[in-house]
Amino acid sequence: MSEELDRDGHNKSISERPGLGWWLGQVLLTGIACFFACFGVSLLVASYGLGDPFSFIMTFFAASLMTLISLVMVMGFVLRMLRAAQIVCPAGKEEGKK
Repeated sequence: MSEELDRDGHNKSISERPGLGWWLGQVLLTGIACFFACFGVSLLVASYGLGDPFSFIMTFFAASLMTLISLVMVMGFVLRMLRAAQIVCPAGKEEGKK
């Protein structure tokens, strides 16, 4: 159970490069989350055209929740891809020098 940890507390043995399938999956999930964020915003705008106050409130809060969750997912996927890109090309190391 003794794992070597780096300065940031990450496991040193897990510094493998993610494969092409992982990158495609992350891009696909980011695209789907972006679609639902845009759909939530359009639903939010459309809710103002409703005549019934109850329908407006229900649609407004549902669209707000959908937009919020989708944007948090986009942010999470992008941060995960940025962290994986740092594993591939660690900052502070120049090519050819150790």
